[in-house]
Amino acid sequence: MLPKSKKISREEFPQDFHSGYKYHSPGLLLLITKQTKQNLETKFSFIVSKKVSKNAIKRILLKRRGYNIIKNNIKHIKPGFLCVFHFKKGFKIPTNEEINNQVMYLLKKANILT
Repeated sequence: MLPKSKKISREEFPQDFHSGYKYHSPGLLLLITKQTKQNLETKFSFIVSKKVSKNAIKRILLKRRGYNIIKNNIKHIKPGFLCVFHFKKGFKIPTNEEINNQVMYLLKKANILT
């Protein structure tokens, strides 16, 4: 799992994403905002709606897979961003490889990888 210090807390969660950027892939949406303070580590959040899966266990599984991908690639990510990944409705329980491909694609598209 990703350490708690790398996750977005409720207080830090940006309420207004209109000032940020949105990037799409077939199964994920990435919302990015810059942190107000300089040189802070990048923080992440994964959102899985009940529209994706009614089963809580499957929703938690998707979140854990996403956090695990970030944990394995954290050394390649630039500091100073808040990144929120939102699973789309039609994205039914994918494999780790599918999630990994889409997360890395979105991070490259957002120019956050070093």
